[in-house]
Amino acid sequence: MMILKGDLEAAKQILATIPDDFVDRARPATRLEIAQEAAGMGSLSELENNIESNGDDLSNRYAYSIVLASLRRYEEALEQAMFILRRDRSFRDDLGRETMVRILNLLGSDSPLAKRYRRQMFAFMH
Repeated sequence: MMILKGDLEAAKQILATIPDDFVDRARPATRLEIAQEAAGMGSLSELENNIESNGDDLSNRYAYSIVLASLRRYEEALEQAMFILRRDRSFRDDLGRETMVRILNLLGSDSPLAKRYRRQMFAFMH
């Protein structure tokens, strides 16, 4: 809830009280990591303009994916991460795939969206 309100410091403090081995800790921890990362990446409109002017810049695509994920626009975020994966699998040590995995984990294994993109990712990789 704190993450949705933009109070990342309060979210961090609450998360710190949850044991690392608690079953449901990973999703909020990932959500907080993405929100913190997105906070330093610029506005959505700036990133969209960057993509329009230089669509081949994978760093811009990555930032756009993270900001979209922080806004819970998961399908769009996954599309950007998939673009990175397809364009350059080795970009920043397989960052496209790692970003997809982070977002898929947020969605959970039962999500139809997660299932669809997980299949796409594995089909591309194999």
